[in-house]
Amino acid sequence: PLLEEAYPFLPKNVYQFIEDYLTSNETILVLQGPPGTGKTRFIRAILASITEKVGRNAEAMFTSDFNALENDEIFIDFITGSEDIFIVEDSDHLLTSRGSGNRLIHKFLNVSDGLIQGQGRKIIFSTNLPNVNDIDDAILRPGRCFDHIQFRNLDRNETFKLCERLDISEHTSERLLNKKTFSVAEIYKLFNN
Repeated sequence: PLLEEAYPFLPKNVYQFIEDYLTSNETILVLQGPPGTGKTRFIRAILASITEKVGRNAEAMFTSDFNALENDEIFIDFITGSEDIFIVEDSDHLLTSRGSGNRLIHKFLNVSDGLIQGQGRKIIFSTNLPNVNDIDDAILRPGRCFDHIQFRNLDRNETFKLCERLDISEHTSERLLNKKTFSVAEIYKLFNN
């Protein structure tokens, strides 16, 4: 399960945020931040919530393959298929502006409105792009994008709250004292050791 302490930057309770996204009219969710900050774990929780909501395993389309996205077939499959969600991890090259030569973004813009929106399907982008200004404005447009969440490392206070919640011993968490920020991945690694 996701822990609140791992996502202090969310605007509300983790599971309430997921529920609001899944029941919203908006199709797109953008998760942006450095590796190890919990984006993939968050996506897994969304898939689990869809599974619980629909009473069967969530059907997801997943890719980060640039060549597959150049072909319209994957988009046709998404529109006509039974997938509940389209997940595009490491989508840095797909989210940049059309003005910088991005030829694929229009395909996502087309499928994120209209038919897909009416079917309640969702599209999640995860990206390591460092700046929100690197993302094409049309992806983040209200009515299309439910939210853009900036994932980040946890500060020392947030780290100790998560360590306490995970019941990581004080001795183990002392290894973290020499740093100012910590990724969720680092903390879970300690938890699993």
